[in-house]
Amino acid sequence: MRKILAFLLTLIITITSVDLYSADICVVTLVHGDEYTEVVKEGIKNKEEYCKKHGYDFVCGTEHLDPTRSIAWSKIKLVEKCLQNKSYKWVFWTDADSLIMNHGIKLEDLIIDGRDFILSTVHMKQSKKHILNTGEFLIRNSNWSKKFLKTIYNRDSPLDHPWWEQKAIIDEYTENKDVQKHFYVYPPRILNSTVLNINYEKNPLNVYKEGDFIIHFYQPADKSRLKSLIEKYSKMVVDEPTAINLNSYLEMHGFNLIPKHGKNLGYCTLAQRKQFAKVLNSYSNIKSVLEIGLNGGHSAQTILEHFPDCIFYSFDIIQMTYTNVAVEYFKRKYRNQFVFIEGNSEQTISKFYKKNPGLKVDFIYIDGSHEYKTVVQDIENCRYLAHSSTKVWIDDYNLKDVKDAVDEAVAENKLIILKEHTSIDSNFGPHTGVRVWIEAKYVN
Repeated sequence: MRKILAFLLTLIITITSVDLYSADICVVTLVHGDEYTEVVKEGIKNKEEYCKKHGYDFVCGTEHLDPTRSIAWSKIKLVEKCLQNKSYKWVFWTDADSLIMNHGIKLEDLIIDGRDFILSTVHMKQSKKHILNTGEFLIRNSNWSKKFLKTIYNRDSPLDHPWWEQKAIIDEYTENKDVQKHFYVYPPRILNSTVLNINYEKNPLNVYKEGDFIIHFYQPADKSRLKSLIEKYSKMVVDEPTAINLNSYLEMHGFNLIPKHGKNLGYCTLAQRKQFAKVLNSYSNIKSVLEIGLNGGHSAQTILEHFPDCIFYSFDIIQMTYTNVAVEYFKRKYRNQFVFIEGNSEQTISKFYKKNPGLKVDFIYIDGSHEYKTVVQDIENCRYLAHSSTKVWIDDYNLKDVKDAVDEAVAENKLIILKEHTSIDSNFGPHTGVRVWIEAKYVN
């Protein structure tokens, strides 16, 4: 067991460790004074239970570490002390006026590789802008992080600014491009949901929905109100590790996609996903997948749900901004299993197989450009990545250019169509509701 430091109120010792080892992570908060401790006691209990579940150390400081400043600045000093413990790779700071609402979400799943400081924004009613909020943040135990905290503490920013250390961090982030490279900024609901109150916009990007990780109450001036909010919401805590799915992740970033060709380029309807699933259920030994055309990620999600251990190579030109969000979601969920290559598939596929000679995949799904020339090239390039049993799907066979390209490959004895599938979803228009795709194989 680790030595319990004198400045700690509570330390819950790690019992087990799993990847990214839970013992590598410390959760930290600060509660000062008997009155405030009574107000937030259910919140402290909530965090203790969360840490016990996942095996994280829990540190609850009680001291005002620098009486010359507001106690808000003590979070910097307390985090610095925790970073002195070399066994911690990450420290998660959480304000005492917050509740962890979904105990199924691990901190490991919120960590972004290559960044040192991870936090969320909040949408301000007055300015109509998103600003950084330091009520909840993850900080890597690195030399950069330690230097950054010292810089923040020594800035010339007004110490009595009502945002205290948050104002110093915002200024340092805004003024220093190098700092921005070390930050990762989530939208509010990933790490900093709110409840409706007078201080913040009634913006769905802010407001808590069941399954979100955490609620931050932002210290209402009326402490009795804060106490009642904490007590109310502590009874609503869930344990749902899958609550953040692709659709909710897109929604948290402001994208509420609908099944529609054109603007959303063929997002699957429920009927189409069910048809995909029925065919995928008949497949076995799919260990690697190549997809052209990620778009919003719904076809990829369906495939990965059936083959969660596969290596998934995704190629997309990124014409839609929400595709970046989908990429981020899959990288977070599947880590190194999900390999994303950005660019025009006419060039990227050929570069990929030349860079990976001998690589063959078990399943190829072509759903990129619908232009004849590009579809022809995609079919041709993917041949070099197929083995004799590779499953090949080509979407949108009902579109003329796609059909012409496929039929040409068949006529040239490059491709054999095994089955044509049509799905109809009457809840949508004639173009979106009808989808035609083929199962095929390459001719050796």
